[in-house]
Amino acid sequence: PKSDTVYWGTSNPGPWNTGVRSTGDGNFGKLTNLYTASTLALDPNTGKIKWHIQTTPADAWDYDGVNEAVLADLKIGGSTVPALMKADRNGYFFVANRETGKVLSAEKYVFSNWAKKWDVSTMRAVEDPDKRPGPGHPAKDICPNLIGGKNWQPMSFNPQTGLVYIPSNNVCMDWSVSDVAYKRGVFYLGAEFPTKEGPGGFLGELVAWDPIAQKKVWSIKEDLPFNGGTLTTGGGLVFAGNIHGDFRAIDAKSGKVLWSRNLGSGIGAGPVTYSVDGKQYVAIVVGRTAALPAFLGEVGKKMTAA
Repeated sequence: PKSDTVYWGTSNPGPWNTGVRSTGDGNFGKLTNLYTASTLALDPNTGKIKWHIQTTPADAWDYDGVNEAVLADLKIGGSTVPALMKADRNGYFFVANRETGKVLSAEKYVFSNWAKKWDVSTMRAVEDPDKRPGPGHPAKDICPNLIGGKNWQPMSFNPQTGLVYIPSNNVCMDWSVSDVAYKRGVFYLGAEFPTKEGPGGFLGELVAWDPIAQKKVWSIKEDLPFNGGTLTTGGGLVFAGNIHGDFRAIDAKSGKVLWSRNLGSGIGAGPVTYSVDGKQYVAIVVGRTAALPAFLGEVGKKMTAA
C-alpha cells in the first residue's frame, strides 16, 4: 500500500523449443522474450509496468518466474532497505529494492550450473553455453531441473532471526529440443527433459538462508523433492512438512527438530497458524502431489512410492 504497487511473477515463454521463439542459442541479444520469467512491479490503477526484473532472459529450461515475492525491510550496508526477496526457480536468490527494482544481490541457494553467476550490473546471467539446449545442441546434466531450485511451495521470512526458510529441490536434467506440434489439449512444448538426481545424495532440502549475507545458515536434507512450504512464527519456530507426510516443528535459529508427526499422506502446502480463545493452533493441508511425478522419471517413481 505504501508505494501502491502489485508485484507479479510471470511464467516462462512457450513453446519450449527456443529456436521457435528466439535464436535457439545464447546469442539472443534483445530477443529475451521480454517480461517472461520475470518479476513485474505494476501500478494497480492503470496496469502500467513500473519496473521489471527478468531473472531468466530467453528462458530455455522452464524456469518460471512465478515464485512468491516476500517483502521485508532489511538492514544492508548500514541502512534500511525496502526489499523484495525471491527464491527463483533458476536456483538464484534475488534481493531487490522493491521501490526501484534495483537488484542488490543474486546468489545460488541450491546447486545450479546452467549459469556461472547472475550479474547484477548487466541484469543477466553469465551462462554456461554447454548448458543451454537448442536446435542441434542437446544439453546434459543441467541443474536445477525444470521444477526449479524451488517450486510453488512458499518460503517464509522471520524478522527475529533474519532468515528465510526455503523448501528447495536438488534435481537435475538433460534437455533436448524437438519439433513443435500443436495438438489441442496436450502440452505445447517441443522438448525432452529426462530427470537426474542432483549431487550429494539428497533430492530436497529445507534451507535456512541469510538474505543479507546470501549464505546458508542451516538445513535439513530430504530424500525426496517437492516438500511442503514453510511457516515461521514469533515464538521462534518453523513449521514444515515433507512428501512422506512428516509434519515438524523446528527451532528457527538452530534447525533442531522439536517434534514430528506423520499425517498419513504427503505434504506440499504451507501451514497456517491462528488463535481461538487464547490458544494457538497450526493447520496444514495434507495430500501428496499426483501430477508432478510424471515429469520426473525415476525420481517421480520414488515420490509416488513414498
